[in-house]
Amino acid sequence: MNQGPTYVLRNRSQVLKGILLIIFGAVLVVVTAFDPVEASYLPPGLAALGLVGIASSVFILPRVVVSPAGIETRNWMFRVAVPWNHYRELETKFGMYLVSTDTKDVVASYPGSGGISKGREELGEKHRLGRSTPKSASLPLHTEGTVKHWADMNQAIGLVESVYTHDYLKDKRSKKHQPAPGTRAATEPNFDDPADGAFPRQRTKSVDVVSAASLVLGVALLFVGIGFSFG
Repeated sequence: MNQGPTYVLRNRSQVLKGILLIIFGAVLVVVTAFDPVEASYLPPGLAALGLVGIASSVFILPRVVVSPAGIETRNWMFRVAVPWNHYRELETKFGMYLVSTDTKDVVASYPGSGGISKGREELGEKHRLGRSTPKSASLPLHTEGTVKHWADMNQAIGLVESVYTHDYLKDKRSKKHQPAPGTRAATEPNFDDPADGAFPRQRTKSVDVVSAASLVLGVALLFVGIGFSFG
């Protein structure tokens, strides 16, 4: 049985974007209610429900789950689970990507900040066009249970590295892990793949039913609503 806590990390700014999109849909319905020419609230209502589904799938539901078994990212349509013996790093050059032995998967809850903005950060503070990357307070480690955190990209990376170097993962770490600069993992030894046959040994990818249904239904309702409006 795995020992240690499970962390559920969500991006506050992404969730706020989803809420704003939902508010936009609600305003659409309210504006239609005050339009004496509009004979039916059905088209804008369907479009608003469609926006709710899209906002939920794209902005609100995505998250990162860090547990003793590995790291899992839940995206718009799929969830990808990578056990620690296959984990390599969280790449953040153009957004966040979960790098494993076999492939690289996007982490939808932590998108890129844009090419220009990212380029300015890489120039450094001393360059006249450069911009510093704001430092984030580290998230606390826990001993057990499921813990939910609002976390920005830097906090998410820091927590993953801290969990990865914790003692309860000493038999599950990858010997090819690439630690984030400045974190504890940069000075910690790596370990061979675990011998425990019960531990999942490969990356898995499966459909996230809730997110996929929200996205498909949301897009369908949005187009039906728009179609009725112009029909």
